Amino acid sequence: DFGYISIGKQHAYLSSNRKHGGIDDDIYYVFDKRKAQKQLVVITQLKKLNGEIVPLEAVKIVLSMNKEEVAIKTSVTDKPILIDLAINQNYAVMASHIGMDTIQTTIAMSAEVDKNDTLKLLFEEKDENIVIASKVIDAKTKTGIANAKVYVYDNQLHSHQVYITDQEGNYSFKGKKKSKYLIKALHQVYFSDCAQLEIVKSKAKTTITPLELNKMERSMTFEIKDLYYDYDKSAIRADAAMVLDRLVSFLNEYPNIKVELGSHTDARGSDSYNKVLSQSRANAAVAYIVSKGINKNRITAKGYGESQLRNQCRNNVSCTEEAHQLNRRTEIKIPSMSVKENVLPKEDIDLNPFEKLTDFESCSQIKVNE
Repeated sequence: DFGYISIGKQHAYLSSNRKHGGIDDDIYYVFDKRKAQKQLVVITQLKKLNGEIVPLEAVKIVLSMNKEEVAIKTSVTDKPILIDLAINQNYAVMASHIGMDTIQTTIAMSAEVDKNDTLKLLFEEKDENIVIASKVIDAKTKTGIANAKVYVYDNQLHSHQVYITDQEGNYSFKGKKKSKYLIKALHQVYFSDCAQLEIVKSKAKTTITPLELNKMERSMTFEIKDLYYDYDKSAIRADAAMVLDRLVSFLNEYPNIKVELGSHTDARGSDSYNKVLSQSRANAAVAYIVSKGINKNRITAKGYGESQLRNQCRNNVSCTEEAHQLNRRTEIKIPSMSVKENVLPKEDIDLNPFEKLTDFESCSQIKVNE
């Protein structure tokens, strides 16, 4: 008789009263050498300018065999990357990190199945490298959003890395001077935000404008900033078209949402005239959005005139131009929605929001020239 206990895929213990054993039942250790795969442990490090070597996160590793990709991994912490690979095979390795020179090397997986192979990749910091820091914040409360995923695309390397914000909403990445990046922040209960970043020249560390996310709610309204019309006109100007393009991208990103575009005026002029003007402007904005491929059934135009003023600047009240400007605005209202239906699959760290780079043309622009 015998008993068998398996520990993992290769190790086991066996009890048996077989001949030539001990006095009675004996315990035997079993190791299965037939395993065809084992793990490659990849350790990514950074050698700083002062010679200090520290762990480096957000490194993208691509392994290939015979010019075909067999594994793609991205580190999200400073822990080693573990990759299951076939033994007795040679692999080409390409490691990339935003702002760093790409490392290319090879690894030969040994036949020792009881011992994992280790590959150390050392990136070197250079004078041209800088640290770019920022935050992801709630657009309404201005507080930091923890655990948001920030995707950073390097226009020169044509690759991206993913960063996770800390409890205060902070994130940072290593970049280069004279470089351009696309940045997008995602969170499961917020609408995304994005930016185009250009580094002309910079100090060793620079802080850029935060990305602001609007929280998903069952009924919500938010303002489209920087959407301007010529005086007494409703035609869509070139600068206004760029702002509306952001709304087009938003509607493409969240295809289940239906919205109302509302136009508001200040109190100068008659009530009836302002009502007509605001409706004309809302109609023009919606027509532009529909012309970009958005289904007309998903967006309606509403002119509110001066019926929803934000301050005391009503008829016959003397106010500054700045106070009147506060009332002139365009708002997007989402009458009702299910948060679960509209959330994107952001759980997947391999999500690539940069498949269509033209979507970022309407993102806010940040230029660093310190």
